Amino acid sequence: GSEIVYNITYNPAFTTVTTDNGTGNVTFNLIATTDILCFPGCMDPVACNYDATANYDDGSCSLPDGCDDPAALNFCPSTTCSAGCLYLNDCGDLVNEIENLSAGFAGPFAPGNWSTGTEGGDGSVTFTENQLFIVGNNDGQDNINTFATLVVPVDGLYKFNWQYTTSDAAFYDPAFFLNGDWTEITDGDVFTQFETGSILVSLTAGDEVGFRVTSTDGCCGNGNLVVSNFIHPGTPDCNPGCTIAAACNYDPAADHEDGSCSFAECLGCTYADATNYDMAASIDDGSCMFELGSDCPEDLNNNGQVDTPDLLNLLGAFGSACP
Repeated sequence: GSEIVYNITYNPAFTTVTTDNGTGNVTFNLIATTDILCFPGCMDPVACNYDATANYDDGSCSLPDGCDDPAALNFCPSTTCSAGCLYLNDCGDLVNEIENLSAGFAGPFAPGNWSTGTEGGDGSVTFTENQLFIVGNNDGQDNINTFATLVVPVDGLYKFNWQYTTSDAAFYDPAFFLNGDWTEITDGDVFTQFETGSILVSLTAGDEVGFRVTSTDGCCGNGNLVVSNFIHPGTPDCNPGCTIAAACNYDPAADHEDGSCSFAECLGCTYADATNYDMAASIDDGSCMFELGSDCPEDLNNNGQVDTPDLLNLLGAFGSACP
C-alpha cells in the first residue's frame, strides 16, 4: 500500500470534509486559516490592569496595595494600585469606597427606574430582586435590540456579573454593555454559546448604563443574558443640613448637623417702622433706627415742658395696645 497525504485548508463555514482517498492510509495535515487566538492578560476585574479582552490569565495582575487619594483618611503616596480608600461620609460615618455598597435591584435601582425595550421583537426583559434577565429576539426580524438601561443616581463604584447563553451563537446574538457607548461583551465567535464575565466601573450621577442583546439574524435561538450580583453605592441613612433654628439656613428636615449653618446674610432690622427696615432680614440684629417727631418726645401735651400732665397721660395709656 501507499500513503496519500492531503493538505486541507480549514474553512469555519464547513464542518465536514469528504474525500475519496482511494486505497492506502490517508494523513490530513490541517492548516487553519481562522486561528483560535490566545489573548494573555490580567483577568481579575479588581486589578488595576484588568483586561476585559484577555482569555488567558498570564499572572500579570496588579492588585490594590493602598489608597492614592490625598482626600482619603488612609492616603499612601507610594500606592501603585489604589483601592479601599476610607472617607467620612455626609453622616460622619467611616466608609470604604468599595465596602460601602448595597446590592440588588431595589430603591433607586428598582426595576421601575430602568428603561426597557424590545423594539417590536419577541424578546423580554424581567427582573427579580437580585437578577436582570434579557432574552433576545427570535421572531425572524433582523437587527432587533432587547435592552435595559439606567441613569445612575449617585457617584461611585458599580459592579455587575453576567452570564450569556444561546443555542445559536454569540456571533449572531451578541450581548453589549452601555457606559457612554455600547461595547460588546461577548466574544462574537460563531462557536460561542456560553460566556461569563464581570464588570467593575466607576460612574458619576447622571451617567447611563445598561445591557442589551442584539439579534442580527432573528432565528435559530435566543441570546440570553443574566445580570447578577449587581453592587452599587449605598445611600446615607441620614439627612445632613443645618439643625440650628436661629441660623439663616435652618433646615427643619435635617437630622444630622453638617456644619453648613450661616448667620450673617439674614441679619438686619426687622421693624417695619424703622428707617433702615430690611425686608430680607429674618433675624433682628438690634440695628433699627427711628425718626422722632419732636426734639422733646417726653412732652406729650406739647406745652414746652415735661411735667405732671405728661406723666398722667403716659400712665393713662399704660398697658394699651398700639395701633
